[in-house]
Amino acid sequence: MGYVYYPSGGVIAVQKLVTPQDVETYLFWRHSDPANVSVRATDSTGSANGSLQARYNAELDPVGADNALEDPGELQLPDAPDDFGPAWLLPSKPMGRCKLDGIPIDCDWAMEMLSSGSAVQCPNNDCGTVQAPYTSYDNEWSGYLPAGIRYAGRGEFVLGSIWTGGASERIGPDDLGFGSLAMGSAAFFQGGTQTKKPKRKTRFSTVIVAESESALKLLPGFSQNQEDRVRQALDSIEANTSCTAAFAHYGVTNVGTSRLNGVVIGLADLLRSSDNWQMVGITADAAREALKQGAVGSFSSQAFTVRDWRGYARNTLGYDYRPRILLNFSAFNGNYSLQEVLVHEFLHVAGWPADTGFLKRFRKTDLSYKTGYGEIMKACK
Repeated sequence: MGYVYYPSGGVIAVQKLVTPQDVETYLFWRHSDPANVSVRATDSTGSANGSLQARYNAELDPVGADNALEDPGELQLPDAPDDFGPAWLLPSKPMGRCKLDGIPIDCDWAMEMLSSGSAVQCPNNDCGTVQAPYTSYDNEWSGYLPAGIRYAGRGEFVLGSIWTGGASERIGPDDLGFGSLAMGSAAFFQGGTQTKKPKRKTRFSTVIVAESESALKLLPGFSQNQEDRVRQALDSIEANTSCTAAFAHYGVTNVGTSRLNGVVIGLADLLRSSDNWQMVGITADAAREALKQGAVGSFSSQAFTVRDWRGYARNTLGYDYRPRILLNFSAFNGNYSLQEVLVHEFLHVAGWPADTGFLKRFRKTDLSYKTGYGEIMKACK
């Protein structure tokens, strides 16, 4: 290949000579506009048409890259690869798809880690992106931390220079005002009490259970009016900022977050028929115990919660670990309003166990023994 240059250095012409490997020969003249953006080639007859000339035709960008003469059309991206693929049809559960810190693992192992407390399930089954992974700390706070932010313990964060534009800045829960930079950067962090002595920070593994259901589910059996009342009561609780603040003050997961994490709500009367137990999602032992204790159909006990407790036998079925709130008909017209009943049960969902001591018979509710119960119930009315 031979080139002819202008004195200034630009190419005038390109000549291809015969070689033993390629007998084709041609001479092309190079033409460009004053800005050296549009480039065309012509042969010795002056023709600019032809596949050979097209090799040298170009539309250049400011750095000299060829943008081509025609729109190449929409870029067809390949489908995102399946993290699991056919090789990840896990032996314990053929349809199980679970991840530990982003790595596919056997679902039985994932469930064992959740039960033992060595792992936590990400809210709404979403562990976030690589840039903002979901992180949980022992008895403290949990949530998504984007790059440049470090959790410092007891609900406090350190914003790096990429957020502050200067020196690092330490912020606390009081700085997490709605719409603030801190709220946007330390998104969804919650839990933890500021009155406890800080414990050694321990990062849990985080688990996503890809095949499990999540978020709120209302079981069949509600009338339309009852279902509407349940949803309206939940929306009212979530919109009550005093209620949310009271939950946070006592280190309890609030109703909105528990709802995102996953809760099943149904009528307690469903347990009267064993045919419904699997649909409700609780074990036969848990259903029989609720019937034995007289919880089903009770007027004084307007609702009860069935959930798994660490160190005890499972109460939920399969891979659906969501707590079950079961409402008696008295929840809709009893001593406490439906909103109060739901707040009480969501405290059980968040991990407050019922009173089992001798004094429980002298208390108004099975949670009256807990510090902060009265304040939370008052704030959430």
